[in-house]
Amino acid sequence: MRLSLRRFLLAATASLALVGAALPAHAIPEEDAVAKLGVVVVFVVMGEQGQPAFVNMPDVEDKVLLPMYMTRELANEALQVVRNTEGGEGSRLLLLPLTEAIKLNEDLAKQLTEKTDKNLVISLVPSRQDLDLATSILIKQGAKKEDIDLNLQVPVFYTYPPLTITLPDENKPRVALFFNYSQLQKARSEVEEFEGEDRVMDWRQAFNLIVQEPDDKFFLHPTQDFLDQVRNGIPEQQILPQQILPQQP
Repeated sequence: MRLSLRRFLLAATASLALVGAALPAHAIPEEDAVAKLGVVVVFVVMGEQGQPAFVNMPDVEDKVLLPMYMTRELANEALQVVRNTEGGEGSRLLLLPLTEAIKLNEDLAKQLTEKTDKNLVISLVPSRQDLDLATSILIKQGAKKEDIDLNLQVPVFYTYPPLTITLPDENKPRVALFFNYSQLQKARSEVEEFEGEDRVMDWRQAFNLIVQEPDDKFFLHPTQDFLDQVRNGIPEQQILPQQILPQQP
C-alpha cells in the first residue's frame, strides 16, 4: 500500500508546492492510517464506456487531470457539463472511498504509462464553501492568501483546544478531524459551553499527523456523503482495472 499511497500523494500535489517523494516516519502502521480514509468518499465522472473523464491540462502535453470531487453536489455539476458534450450523454458518477481512490490512481497511472505517453495528475476538489471558510480561518490566523492558494488543497477542520469524540466501540476519546465544516459546527453545538477556536489544515498534513501519532489519538469524522451512502444503503460500485482504459486500436 505504501507505493500506491506515495503515488497518490504525488499525483494529488503535482501542481503544488508540497511535493515530496518521502512519506513521514510511521508511528502506526501505514495500512492502519490509510484505512481511516475509508470514511471519506469521492466522486469521479465516468464516461459511457466506463472510462474516467480525464481533462487535458492547458499547455501541458504529457499530463492528464482526473478530478475527484469531495461532494456529490460538485460532482453532479461536473457530470452535467460532461453530459452536455458530444458523446457524453451516458456518463455517470462513480462513488468510492478515498482508500479505493488510492488504488484506482495506482491502476490508472500504470495503464496510462503502458498505453499512452501521459502522466496522471489527481485533483481533489473540495466544497467551495468549505474552501472559502478555511481560507478565512487561515487569514484570520495570519496566513497569506497566496500561501493558502498554493498549499491548501482540501481543508480539514478541527478545534483548539481539541474537540474529542469517544467512539461507540471504544473507551477513550479521540481528537476529531472534519472534512465538512458544517459537521464540525454540529459537533461543537453538542458539547455544552465548548469554546474551542476553529482551526484548519490541509488533508495531507492531517494524514501525516495520523501516521506519526504513536497513541493513535486522531479520528477522521465520516463525511456527510459517506453517512448518506450508509443511511441509504447505496452499494459500493467497483471498477476492475482492465475496464478503466480502452485498448489502443
